[in-house]
Amino acid sequence: MHTVTMVGCKNCGSHFTDREMLLRKPPAYPWPLTAVGKRIADENIALGAAPTQCPNCGCRTLRH
Repeated sequence: MHTVTMVGCKNCGSHFTDREMLLRKPPAYPWPLTAVGKRIADENIALGAAPTQCPNCGCRTLRH
């Protein structure tokens, strides 16, 4: 049995399954960061994480 993992973007509000993350490419140019997106991006950097780009907005603001 395969469990589905969901990840959400804190910048654009989109949610994706692990399969969708593998199949979709992020846009060539990331969208502008929202206030929440900026905070999450800064937290990801502070944690030393190298998060994947959101396939919808292209920002590195994904969280499980």
